[in-house]
Amino acid sequence: MMRGARWCQRWWRVTPLAVCWVTCLAALLQGTPESAWAAADKAPVALQWAVERNAFAPEVAGTRALASFTLKASDRALPASGWALYFTCIGEMVLGATVDELATVEQVKGTLYRLRPSARFSGVPAGQSRTIRFFHPDLMFRLDKAPQGPYLVFDDEPAKALALVQYDIEPLTRPEQLSQGPGQPPITVTPAEIFKRNSNIFDVAPKAWPPVFPTPQKWHMGSGTLAWKMMPLIQAPSALRREAAWVREVLQPYWPEGAAPSKVGPRSAAQRVPQATLRLSIGRQPHDRSPEAYTLRIDPLKGVAIVGASPAGVFRGIQSLRDLLPPQLPAGRAVELPLIEIADAPRFEYRGVLLDVARSFHPKDTVMRLIDLMARFKLNKLHLHLTDDEGWRLAIDGLPELTEVGARRGHGVLPLEHLPPAHGSGPHVDTLPGSGHYSADDYIEILRHAAARHVEVIPEIEMPGHARAAVRAMEVRERRLQAAGRKEALDFRLADPQDRSVYRSPQLHTDHLMDPGLDSTYRFIDHVVAQVVRLHRRAGVPLRTLHVGADELPAGAWAQSPSGQAAIAKHRSEEHTSE
Repeated sequence: MMRGARWCQRWWRVTPLAVCWVTCLAALLQGTPESAWAAADKAPVALQWAVERNAFAPEVAGTRALASFTLKASDRALPASGWALYFTCIGEMVLGATVDELATVEQVKGTLYRLRPSARFSGVPAGQSRTIRFFHPDLMFRLDKAPQGPYLVFDDEPAKALALVQYDIEPLTRPEQLSQGPGQPPITVTPAEIFKRNSNIFDVAPKAWPPVFPTPQKWHMGSGTLAWKMMPLIQAPSALRREAAWVREVLQPYWPEGAAPSKVGPRSAAQRVPQATLRLSIGRQPHDRSPEAYTLRIDPLKGVAIVGASPAGVFRGIQSLRDLLPPQLPAGRAVELPLIEIADAPRFEYRGVLLDVARSFHPKDTVMRLIDLMARFKLNKLHLHLTDDEGWRLAIDGLPELTEVGARRGHGVLPLEHLPPAHGSGPHVDTLPGSGHYSADDYIEILRHAAARHVEVIPEIEMPGHARAAVRAMEVRERRLQAAGRKEALDFRLADPQDRSVYRSPQLHTDHLMDPGLDSTYRFIDHVVAQVVRLHRRAGVPLRTLHVGADELPAGAWAQSPSGQAAIAKHRSEEHTSE
């Protein structure tokens, strides 16, 4: 080392330019300084994940997928040490040294992992690539289980994350990637196989197509058409005021100017010819007992009539009318409707969509657009998954931590600052889809939007599992209030601090359960449910169903929880006494 220093001193005496040359050479050999990398917002490195081949016994225990990360540096070298690559992976990772011993894989929290270079890793020179090989504990036939949302963090700035925007997942095409083991057929789908599977599908002649979607119970197609040359007069009783306004909105684009007003209220003679009338009414439907049953008639003399068993039935009939409307027409063209009679009702009372906004948040406008599309296809239940381990998405009065902590994901240094990245949400806090929540006003607007389209919103508050967002948020609340000397600090505690239970959820969490042995758990549930009910009342939309999840409770839960075991013993004693 001293010889090297004296050698540099001799060169310095000869020429400063030589020292500059030596410094540049050292930078090329050792990589770009960490501070230079950390000054950027995005990592100037590309990453590719690939399955190299599948491995089986006796090479490995069971089955594993040998995969790799290939790091390619751009105009700056990646140093040999002083950094970590973070990513989420629901396919899990084999922890410890990688296969080539160039790095170590560590689990940070849940499905968030970190790869650190080892002493054997020599860095990545500018413009070059290096590959690191590792195992997944199972075969990786589904690419949604591949690593997602990668980012770099340098040791000298641990709070700053650099997203890898150039990240590719290599498709699985080679036999060694698709092998299920000796003697087993590979998992592969070729164009020939797809063609063979589709050979059983036959074309349906246009004349055999159902007139509306879904296929109605009964319909009779007449001959000829009904021509609307002007906006029809909409007649409806007061109970269908909302449906009348809605169908007027549907028809408005065909006559952007001079549209006639709706006639809502007591029935009266039409101001126009009968053919230019759209009548909405409620009446018994002999063909079906469903409250969503309806009849739609298009008559050349009487115009259009939609009769529903309820307002919901009338609304479904309006959707069928929409199916019969032509595409947007040039000005001056009449709207021609086929002469038809449809008698329809849903086959299933529950026709729903589950939207998981806990794991991947979608803003209010997106949810409302989804509701519009559901209504268009006569779906009637929106199961809104509002809470889970990876996010709490509804503001609850009195518990701001639920959204301040539980609705935000991203890279951080403090363990309770917010939730960690998940499902490829990346490092940056307060960005979609990892972060976000609905305010009280947002939720009320969603409820009203859905009710106007006869879609019931079923909120889901997960318990007792899948509750890490709530558990962490209430831990933050407890610490804040304790620091302020507030006596209510423990009012909403969800986890027993003395719990030493060992368990792991399918999402790899070990600290995500509400403890049923704590009175504060039930106090929390009562408060949250009461606030959800209050929001529905404010919206004028009754809460008919609340989903609580109650799934995937891992083995070992509460086994070492003093409060949990006390509660179990108490209930067993009460059951024995009652017998």
